Amino acid sequence: MNSSAMLGFLLLVVFSVNFLGDPPINYFHFNPRFGTTQKIIFNTISKDNWENEEIHENPLKPGDSFKLDVMFDEDKYKVNLNDEKFGEFKARIHPLSGVKAIEVTDQASVRILEVVYF
Repeated sequence: MNSSAMLGFLLLVVFSVNFLGDPPINYFHFNPRFGTTQKIIFNTISKDNWENEEIHENPLKPGDSFKLDVMFDEDKYKVNLNDEKFGEFKARIHPLSGVKAIEVTDQASVRILEVVYF
């Protein structure tokens, strides 16, 4: 199964996007961080334990509007920001068909949410 989630955001200060399965599984955690370190974290949490973070440079600024595309198959997540390739995250929990919800936390406003299965 291949899937895609497109989210349009108005970014305020702090937020994360989580692809969730039955609790307490977070298949994919996308977390931009601002302040002294500009980074975006990719990670997974299972049974209340965070795994090793993958750290990427954060091109976003507080207040930016942007488009986030997350496409996934059984092996990896492909992340695009504003229609440009941003990074990939190897799936650590399988099967990805277990993703049941998309959660947006903290200070972000979702303008568009589109989920496509192909």
